[in-house]
Amino acid sequence: MLQPPTTRLPILRVNPQDNVAVVIDGGGIQAGTALPFGIVAQENIPEAQKIALYPLARDASVTRYGQVIGLAREAISAGT
Repeated sequence: MLQPPTTRLPILRVNPQDNVAVVIDGGGIQAGTALPFGIVAQENIPEAQKIALYPLARDASVTRYGQVIGLAREAISAGT
């Protein structure tokens, strides 16, 4: 019988096309934390907030659930 994973990822990426993930760790993520997808949190990010998985240029599409949910108002670094 398969056992469930013993560790829970601190972020959730819903769709492979998403360029942001959501912080699901109850305590949030501290700056400097290494995360999946090869990124490092650049600032403290509270639970339920989005984190960029890749650098996003100003006016770039922000994608979650495989759908565009908005545009970046300014350039966004991965990990913020």
